[in-house]
Amino acid sequence: MPIIPALALKATLTNPTGALTKLQPLRDQTLAQLYDLYKNGATTAQRAYIDALVTSQAQVRNISQSLLSALSSIKDNSAASQMLAAVTLIQMNVTPVVAVHVPFGGDNHRDIGLATETAQTVSGVATLASLMQQLSAAGLSDQVSFMSLNVFGRTIGPSTTDGRQHNPNHQVSIVIGKPFRGGVVGGVAPVQTDYGATAIDSKTGQGGASGDVHAVDTLAAFGRTMLAAVGVDAASIASDIPMGTAIPAVLA
Repeated sequence: MPIIPALALKATLTNPTGALTKLQPLRDQTLAQLYDLYKNGATTAQRAYIDALVTSQAQVRNISQSLLSALSSIKDNSAASQMLAAVTLIQMNVTPVVAVHVPFGGDNHRDIGLATETAQTVSGVATLASLMQQLSAAGLSDQVSFMSLNVFGRTIGPSTTDGRQHNPNHQVSIVIGKPFRGGVVGGVAPVQTDYGATAIDSKTGQGGASGDVHAVDTLAAFGRTMLAAVGVDAASIASDIPMGTAIPAVLA
C-alpha cells in the first residue's frame, strides 16, 4: 500500500502557499494542450485517459471547504494527525480502506520496566478513543470498521519486565464496528516456557483446548471472519483464503 504521511496529504489537497500551488495554472494549460492534441487523432482510450485527469482535478478542487479546513489543522504526522486525516478521507469517499500506524510499544526488546510500552499503550488507547469520537461526530460510526492485526506476539511471562521478545505462539487483534459483537475471543495458556494462544470454539468464541479452530489456524480464521464482516460472499472468501474457518461468534 502507498504511504501518504498526513502532512503530505495536507499539502496535496489544501493548496498551501508555495511553488506547487503556483504550478496549477501550468498544469491546466498543459492538460488543455494535450486535449487539443488528442481531440482529433486520439483513440477512445486516450481521450478517456485525458478526460479522467481533468475530472479528477475538478473533483479535488470541489472538495468541501470544511473537510479541507480539517486537513489544514494538521501540524505533524503523529497518530492523532493520522486519525484526523483518515476520518477526512473517509468523508471524502476517496478510498474504502485507510491504513494508520498507532504505536503500542513497538520493537521493545530493551524497554526497561516496560516504560515505553506502558506510555504508548495509554496514548494508543486514547488515539483509538479519539477516532471513535470523530467517527461518531461525523455520523460514520455504523459505516466504518476499525481492524488491527499484529504481525506476531510478544513474550508474556513474568521475566519480561525489561522488554519483550518475539512470541510465535501468540498475538492480539482488535476490531471495532457495527458488524462485530463486543467481547473477548480466544484466550491464553501456558505454552513451552511462556504463554500462547489457545484454540477457539468458533460457535462461542471461547478459548480452550477443545476449540475447533486450532491456534495455528487463527490467522486464516481472522481473515475469513473479517471478510465475512464486511460483506464479502462465501465463494470469494473461500477462494482468497482456502484454509481456516470464520468465527460466527464474532459477528453481530
